[in-house]
Amino acid sequence: HKLISNLTHLLDMDNGGQKYYLLEHEHISEMLGMVTQQLYDDLIIINNSHTILYSMKHIDLYGKKLSYLSPLLYSFISKLPYDDISIYKPFEYPHLSRNYVFCICYPINSNDRNKGFCIGLINQIKLYTILPKNTIIAEKNGEVLFNIAEIGSLKINEHELTKQSITLYGKIYKIKPLQYKNIYWYILYPL
Repeated sequence: HKLISNLTHLLDMDNGGQKYYLLEHEHISEMLGMVTQQLYDDLIIINNSHTILYSMKHIDLYGKKLSYLSPLLYSFISKLPYDDISIYKPFEYPHLSRNYVFCICYPINSNDRNKGFCIGLINQIKLYTILPKNTIIAEKNGEVLFNIAEIGSLKINEHELTKQSITLYGKIYKIKPLQYKNIYWYILYPL
């Protein structure tokens, strides 16, 4: 929360805010890169006014509203609870880039007040290198978030997800539920 306060202060400065921000950006990027092990395609920090205070990849976003970057992301963030991590299904980022990312949002709070959010954007392709081949991730309602099998769009009957396995594309997939706080997914991987 101190980082948000400091970056908001730099943004509010009449003269020099941009100059000092450029100096801070390099150090912040180095620190966050070490902590996150370069997992994220971009890491964005916003204050509680939805103003972008930091972007690891796009320094020119400093001081812009989140809605400028992505109306879809802004809509998602503006509805988030301030007390829990949230994950948003893949969306195109930057807009019209054909690059799909999913978003992990961490609320940043101090004294029970929201100060902003840290938004991690992970390219869907990175998941393909981490997860076993042909893995599928579905939400509790059966909506598929990640389909590494890449055989087209897919919606799974939510009642089928409660079973131990399911047949898709002529293959048997084992189903494992994954629950973390407000996130409830099913991981399907071929046997």
